[in-house]
Amino acid sequence: MSRIEPTSNGSPNADAQKQRITILENEVAALTAAARNQEKLVVEGYEKMEEMLRTVEAQRNEVSRTLDGLARTRGFLDRIIDTMDELLLVFGSDGKVARVNRRLEDLTGYGSDDLVGGSADHLFDPEAFEELRAQAHARFKGGTLSTVLSTARSKVLEADLVTKSGQRIPHLFRWANLYSSKGKKDGLVLVGTDIHDVKEAMGALEKAHAGMRRVLDNVNEGLLTVDPVGVLSKQASAIVFEWFGPIGEANAWDYLGRGDKAFKEAFELGFESFTDGFLPEVACLEQMPSRLNRGRAVYELRYRTLHDDDRFAGLLVIVTDITERLEADRIARQQIELVEIFQSIMKDRFGFGEFYEEACRTVSALVDAGSRQLSIDCGEPKATDQKAALHTLKGNCGLFGIASIAKLCHLIENRMEDEHRSATPVELEELAAAWHELSERLSMVLEGKGDVVEIAKAEFDEFMRKLLVNDQLDYLARIVGKWTFEPSRQRLQRVADQARSLAMRLGRDEIEVDIVSDNSRLPPERWAPFWASFAHVVRNAVDHGLEPPEERISAGKNPVGKLRLRTEAVRDEVIVEIADDGRGIDWPALRAKAERQGVGDVNALSDQELLFAEGLSTKDEASLVSGRGVGMGAIRQSCDRLGGSIEIETIRGQGTTVRFRIPKENNWSVDINAASASERIATSAAVGRRRPAL
Repeated sequence: MSRIEPTSNGSPNADAQKQRITILENEVAALTAAARNQEKLVVEGYEKMEEMLRTVEAQRNEVSRTLDGLARTRGFLDRIIDTMDELLLVFGSDGKVARVNRRLEDLTGYGSDDLVGGSADHLFDPEAFEELRAQAHARFKGGTLSTVLSTARSKVLEADLVTKSGQRIPHLFRWANLYSSKGKKDGLVLVGTDIHDVKEAMGALEKAHAGMRRVLDNVNEGLLTVDPVGVLSKQASAIVFEWFGPIGEANAWDYLGRGDKAFKEAFELGFESFTDGFLPEVACLEQMPSRLNRGRAVYELRYRTLHDDDRFAGLLVIVTDITERLEADRIARQQIELVEIFQSIMKDRFGFGEFYEEACRTVSALVDAGSRQLSIDCGEPKATDQKAALHTLKGNCGLFGIASIAKLCHLIENRMEDEHRSATPVELEELAAAWHELSERLSMVLEGKGDVVEIAKAEFDEFMRKLLVNDQLDYLARIVGKWTFEPSRQRLQRVADQARSLAMRLGRDEIEVDIVSDNSRLPPERWAPFWASFAHVVRNAVDHGLEPPEERISAGKNPVGKLRLRTEAVRDEVIVEIADDGRGIDWPALRAKAERQGVGDVNALSDQELLFAEGLSTKDEASLVSGRGVGMGAIRQSCDRLGGSIEIETIRGQGTTVRFRIPKENNWSVDINAASASERIATSAAVGRRRPAL
């Protein structure tokens, strides 16, 4: 636009034109600004439209992907349904078949087109169908299969599937209603399993269960499982029922702690710590009781936690009978103690005799004072008198190696100190019983009628050399040399005690043991392996040979079983014999068992060789005592090392005798030049000093 310049003369027309021009310029500027704003709005509109188009495109892509995923999922589900081992029918809300799988088509001979949209009533045994109709509500009587199934009280039915050819195939059917998102019935799904498949699966399960049962029936540990609320599973190892009886509907602490209130409370409290969740499992396990006493039996308990994912699902309780182990420990401690006592006697026999007599008087006085609630000097009860006597007894016992009495005295002292009281009569009776037991074990050493005469090592060796100078006196030297040997009667007495203890643990209550011995002596070092193995023969006689009392009564026998132990030195051999009046050995049964277990060439072995075969036992089941088939092999090896032989005599229903013949040569000699022999020798002549009775 050309600008109109005002005239130079400044006329009114020029001013008006200028104003008009200014107005026009302002209008043009306003129109320009408006055009620019409009242009901006248009650009922003296009940008928003493009963003909307991109969003729509993304949504279309997402929908497409979702549809593709659904299609793949449906295809995957279709493949799963079509590869099922069970037949499947899906009914719609109208009661018509909406879906079948390939298993149904293959079994019946009908195609999907034949079944979809129909009621499928013709696929099932009419009689079973009528039974379901009877279960349904009256208003559905005569309805379609889907209607009847959806209203039947039972959700399981065993019936025949009817094929297109009329064949009937037994099936187990299960069904469930389908519901919409609003909670309304929207159809029904029915699954059928071939009865033959079910039976096959049950057979496999039963076989697996039987295998597990065999394991549980043959382990020597008690295995129990406890659920998260403390209830015991009825499945446990067989030995659990033998030890504790049937489980029934019991929780763990009531079942195991029957008759033991302290154990029951400790178990229940410890178990609650697992469910509380406040302590780590390691700490909870440490709180569980580890030992249980039932009569004469002692059990050790160990625990393993069970989990379902990360949640506590219960406990595995492992129970071990440690009675034999504890008894072995006790016997071992006794043997160690006896060795120390004998060493004390050999070092100072006269001093030990004086201590023993004084200790007998002290124990008797303590018991008498406790029973009358009087002090030792028959005055008023004084704890100081008791403590002094106990302390003196404890110290002297420690000096002479009698650790068991020393420990018991120390225990009583601690109780008196902690509770600020005198020793109770019960505690003193316990001390007297322990001392009496020790005295019985020492009786063969301490019984006598005279003072002790000790012979020094050098004097004894010189005496032996002089005796051997004269050939006619050689036998005297050998007799004196044998004083260092163990009396066979003493050994048999120990074996008898072991047999009685074993019988008690086996529930035989008591057995009679006769000892026949000619007082011969046997070198302990040479014979130690034999006696260790001989324990197996004793176990076999008690556990395998002797019958339980009720079985003996039925056989017309005395209910108390009997063993006979015999040693005898005859001519050039020593005879060791053990005999029982039990069942006797069933040789044909033993041979048949050997054949089942594949023990070598059974036909080439004699009966006796078969009995000593490794891994073979006359007992049907292994126990904690015997039944592993290794004991007889061990005694044969020990006998062979001594150059001996074994004889077995057995009569069915009357008993068995096992006889060992050991040659004296190399097994009954004295070496006077051996330092170990002369160090052990101290002889005594009995004189009139007797052991005071408690």
